[in-house]
Amino acid sequence: MVEQKVKEAAAPTELVINEQTPATVATEVVENPKADPVYIPQTLKDTQAFFSLYNAANGLVLDGEVEVIDTERATLLSKMKANSSLTVPDPISKSGKLSLIGSAFGFQKIQHEMNYHNTEADTLQEAIDLIGNLYMVKFDLSRLVKGNMATLYNCISV
Repeated sequence: MVEQKVKEAAAPTELVINEQTPATVATEVVENPKADPVYIPQTLKDTQAFFSLYNAANGLVLDGEVEVIDTERATLLSKMKANSSLTVPDPISKSGKLSLIGSAFGFQKIQHEMNYHNTEADTLQEAIDLIGNLYMVKFDLSRLVKGNMATLYNCISV
């Protein structure tokens, strides 16, 4: 008891003159609402895709196009512009398998396989990611080298 009295007496007293104390703000913690589970898996039917064509050596974005091919029937569904978000056409087949071929002038073509009906399983591939509600397919193209075969077509001569 004696030690407590000594400590209390030794505590310095402060004299505050003309100092205003800041108003205290009461904050209330609000819990985040629980997210509803997703019952319908995201597929290419209800999610857009972004085809990213870039130079594998330096990471620069390339202008090019992506050919969407129905693998089951071996038919070209469409040619789509790269580096933009687009809706991929439905192959209207049981398997839903698609081949995506990315190409740019002066670069080697790259092919990726996707399934239209089970696209979430395809995100295990290194080149396919689900970012938010957008599928991103990456095509890391490398330059043509001496000895590679390239066909020039749809060229306009002046």
